[in-house]
Amino acid sequence: MSGIEQVTASTVSKIRRYLAAKSLNESETKNALIEPVLEALGWDVRDMDQVRLEYACGRNPVDYAFLLGPGSSPAMLLEAKALGGCIRSE
Repeated sequence: MSGIEQVTASTVSKIRRYLAAKSLNESETKNALIEPVLEALGWDVRDMDQVRLEYACGRNPVDYAFLLGPGSSPAMLLEAKALGGCIRSE
């Protein structure tokens, strides 16, 4: 099993476990679920030449902006939300 497959399986397991127990806040969701996947995909979330956190995009900042090199414009933006925060019972 490749690194990304292992991280994906681990993340799916965590999501099931955390949803059964309670929802996570946004910061916990980013730390436990999103950032391990980003890192498995090759993004260094601690390198500001690759990833900018709380990037100003209009009036509201986004959680992650992905850069293709130092000083470049973001190639992709990602807004995180708390696990379980948007789930509705029907």
